[in-house]
Amino acid sequence: MSEPAPEVTTPFVSLDALVEWMRAGQLTNEQKRALQECLDAALEWTTDKVGPLEDVARTYEVWPSGRSLVLPDTHLVAVTEVRDPDGNLVEVPARRINRLAGVIEVAARGRIITGTWTVVAQARSHGSSVRLAVKIIASHLFDTQRGRATNVATAGLMGGATPVGDPSGVPKGFAIPSRAAELLKPFLRPGGM
Repeated sequence: MSEPAPEVTTPFVSLDALVEWMRAGQLTNEQKRALQECLDAALEWTTDKVGPLEDVARTYEVWPSGRSLVLPDTHLVAVTEVRDPDGNLVEVPARRINRLAGVIEVAARGRIITGTWTVVAQARSHGSSVRLAVKIIASHLFDTQRGRATNVATAGLMGGATPVGDPSGVPKGFAIPSRAAELLKPFLRPGGM
């Protein structure tokens, strides 16, 4: 009897999809490795800002706030498990789970026990806007690494773009282009997370 084939997961944005979107089929293997690093960084940064990119079950460890648990993600698809700090399964009625806000009211009255609570919830999946933002960020990181300021107009504009506190005077762009930030705006995690 043979073992089942390992599950193949499709990345939220693949290197091939990014190369096609950038119309950069002529990249060398070394350039593709650099582009993959930029894509990984863009995916990591975007996940930090909007939460999980696919609708997967995720385990959250949170500290209680009064009688509620406030998750760092909103627009949840489902909350499947809540465990107290001692590992006991806690039944929470659906009417006390605000999936849109990511807030679970554990107790109707009073405070709940302090400590790290464990919640298993399914996050929403993200679509075209977030996927496009990842491509924009990754291609921008790659272009700044390659040094795109090649014509006189671009070099002049980039000459004044130096990050605050960087006295080196070396022309630099910004890591997150405004058009990508605008695409991500509706999906951002609540502030302070």
